[in-house]
Amino acid sequence: MIWAVVVGVVLLGLVVILSGLFPGVLGNEDRQISLTHNILWLVLLGSSLVIGYRGRAHAAFKHALAWIAIALILVLGYSFRDDLMRIGARIGGELLPAMPIVTEGGNVELRAASDGHFQADAHINGTQVRLLVDTGATTLALAPQDAERVGYDLNALSFDRPVNTANGRTYVAYVMVDSMSIGSIHLEDIAATVHRDGLDISLLGMNVLDRLSGFERQGDKLLLRP
Repeated sequence: MIWAVVVGVVLLGLVVILSGLFPGVLGNEDRQISLTHNILWLVLLGSSLVIGYRGRAHAAFKHALAWIAIALILVLGYSFRDDLMRIGARIGGELLPAMPIVTEGGNVELRAASDGHFQADAHINGTQVRLLVDTGATTLALAPQDAERVGYDLNALSFDRPVNTANGRTYVAYVMVDSMSIGSIHLEDIAATVHRDGLDISLLGMNVLDRLSGFERQGDKLLLRP
């Protein structure tokens, strides 16, 4: 009985700590009932193991605690899965600024890189391409190496449109992108230009941003609204 009380107190303490770290998660009555039910089963399991060992109570207690900890981690991991996924996405956004973070309402959040610019890992025609957000660019602009990876044959394109860039004058070819995704945002039939040279990274231009319901800079974050 003493061991059951000890195990119960340990589990209760862990629940209180985690509830403090993730406020509101256990505010749902169904979750509270489910967690209580699981804790009772864990206490019963731990106590039974201790009784089964009898003379080796110390070893039994350690083994019981190990199994209880494993079960508790699984139960709490499932209960807090949404919060843990958001935390994981947030950490990923800090480590990889170009990784889109999907927030509430299907909005997509981008983090500024060390140079202050915003980049986004998008999928163009199913191929991942890193884009630099450039409000000064009129269209989605593909660097030649990215255009080839997406599936365009540079030799078959007509580079007959002159444009002025930060690197000087160059020529581009116009193409239509079938699909493009940034996080939860999905767009189809987007006009784009393929640069023959002078572009090292593809650009996410205004014709893409104008297809969104809005976009807003918030400090070191850029929020894209579908």
